[in-house]
Amino acid sequence: MPDPARDRGWCGVLPTALFAVLSLTELRVRGQEPATEPEASPEPSAATPEPPAARPEPYVALRVGTVHPMVGPAIKDGVILMQGSRISAVGAAGSVQIPADAQVFEHPDAHAYPGLVDSLSQACVPSGGDGIADAGGEMVLALDLAEPRSRQLVERGVTTAYVSSRSAGVWRGQGVLLHLDADGPKPFPGHETVGVHLRLAAGDGPSHPLARIDRLAGLGGEFDQLEAYQTALREHETKLAEYGKQLEAWLEWHRKKNGKTGGEAATAPGARPANAGGGEAPARSGEPGARGPRGRRGPGGGQGGENPAPGGAERRPPQDPAPQNPAPQNPSPQNPAPASPASPGAAPANQAPAAEEKPPERPQFPPAPPRDPAKDALLALREGKLALFVEVDRGEEVTRALEIARQHGVKRLVLEIATRAASEVAAITEAGLPVVVGGAELPPLAELGPNDERRSIAALLAERGVPLAIGSLSLERARNLASIAAEAVGAGVPAELALRALTIDAAELLGVARECGSLEAGKLADVVVTSAPLLSSESRVLRVISAGRSVHEAK
Repeated sequence: MPDPARDRGWCGVLPTALFAVLSLTELRVRGQEPATEPEASPEPSAATPEPPAARPEPYVALRVGTVHPMVGPAIKDGVILMQGSRISAVGAAGSVQIPADAQVFEHPDAHAYPGLVDSLSQACVPSGGDGIADAGGEMVLALDLAEPRSRQLVERGVTTAYVSSRSAGVWRGQGVLLHLDADGPKPFPGHETVGVHLRLAAGDGPSHPLARIDRLAGLGGEFDQLEAYQTALREHETKLAEYGKQLEAWLEWHRKKNGKTGGEAATAPGARPANAGGGEAPARSGEPGARGPRGRRGPGGGQGGENPAPGGAERRPPQDPAPQNPAPQNPSPQNPAPASPASPGAAPANQAPAAEEKPPERPQFPPAPPRDPAKDALLALREGKLALFVEVDRGEEVTRALEIARQHGVKRLVLEIATRAASEVAAITEAGLPVVVGGAELPPLAELGPNDERRSIAALLAERGVPLAIGSLSLERARNLASIAAEAVGAGVPAELALRALTIDAAELLGVARECGSLEAGKLADVVVTSAPLLSSESRVLRVISAGRSVHEAK
């Protein structure tokens, strides 16, 4: 048999081969392989290897002479086991199993406490001021997280600090909660914003009542304008909901419209075609009931017994008179064709076609009212999402703060630095308000009545069970936060309450007690190890662990 390729020569073979190569290349580019005989499937070991299992986070263990968990009694010869950034277990040495590969730090004569919480700090605040002037200002935008002195606070055992503005304005914006670790201060994950700050204190020295009234003149207006702002937001939400309904109705109309214009594909099985006239479906020519060209019926139609002529032409006897109302050749709405007997449920043939349904108007998206960060913050106060921190000094300012909270629906109120408000201790206690104090400040003699005892406001509040938190109030004092608590103890605050004011009670006030403030399994592994009890004068920091990493070790 002759070879066609040989007969065609190379000019015929090359295009054929080139076409085959190009086709094979195109299949592979598309992710397809040419049809070949199936190969034997490889062994499971020859398949793609499984990714290696994630390496578990390393363990770190602290063996300490005394562990102070702050949620129970002290633990002698205690162990704190940490994995990653969290605490795994806390207990006596015999009750906590330390993994063989754990990194262990031994401090047999030391004391371990939760990382300290500074409830009112000036860490990372630039020396030039923060410039916040309303409730919507965010302190986090004004911070210098690379400030060297703030990074050194962790060496003193401070692992959490709440920073607020100390500007002279009435509104001091929103404070920011910082977590201090090996990489320096950064916003506390998930709890960056805690509260809004308001300054009612008139400062040191005498203050005329009219001057204090002027300072508060615009305060009520802020809340008064809040009603209209909140109403506008609610109306916009209502319009958005209505817009959603109208848009769905508009889309549904067009979905139905598109379904109807699909021709025969849109009709149900067995239904007459969409382009058929009214009445029943026409019969084929020659069948009983078939309509002729002029609309007359053949045999069995009930309108004459004429037989149709071949080809479908109708034979009419010459003597038959012409019909009085012949069917028009081109029916129109003004001169419709005669209707034929309709099948049950069919529309009459002479019925006028229904007018086309008018489509609904497309809805317009409602524009949102302009947002006001200051008013948004005040709304958060009413909803309890943020706390209102009010700096007060005198008794009358405490009374005013309580009035503001009641009048404007503030759900969480915290008082700051009530050093001269001894006359309002009973009112603070009755309201159950937490107070941030700066240590053992004593009220000036001029502020006391003839029978008043000159005692620290912190001691007076502690006696009545008011929740206390201790703040450094300045960056300089933040390096000695434990000493501030020791001063409060010297002024009459019980040592256990002072320790709680630096740890668990402070974390509770700031809304992060589930994350820090005590040594418990599941919480952040923030630990400070001291050579002696924390509030003793000879105590010094030996080691600080923040988020499970050792960030400071005494030389």
